[in-house]
Amino acid sequence: MGHIPSSSELFKQYSEAGNYIDIRRTSLECIVDIVQVDENESDFVYLLNVIEDNREIPSIRLLILNSLTSKPPFTRRSESSLNTLTLVERLWKVICSEFSSDSRLRIAAVELYNSLYGHLTPTCVPQGL
Repeated sequence: MGHIPSSSELFKQYSEAGNYIDIRRTSLECIVDIVQVDENESDFVYLLNVIEDNREIPSIRLLILNSLTSKPPFTRRSESSLNTLTLVERLWKVICSEFSSDSRLRIAAVELYNSLYGHLTPTCVPQGL
């Protein structure tokens, strides 16, 4: 990633509520880049927590979903420690219940799911579930 360290702690500080919105957006995009390159699970969980946070403004949640869709941390065909059953369940919960009243967020969550897993059952899901 060039001369910027691959540590997300600084970016997390600037992504918190209370900072100017453009600073927050830029820092969240940097965290998405770090997750894509380093496959850092704690950073990925941080992004998922922001997406699931009902107090967060919708534009921030949408930005993270769209950024992860355009720069997925893994694909269906790649091996990744981020590809877990917990992730599948979290995304499915967001799609089916948490974003049921906001069509833009729900569509963005479906697009993220499709960019990660396609239209088939994720490989991390045991057969028969």
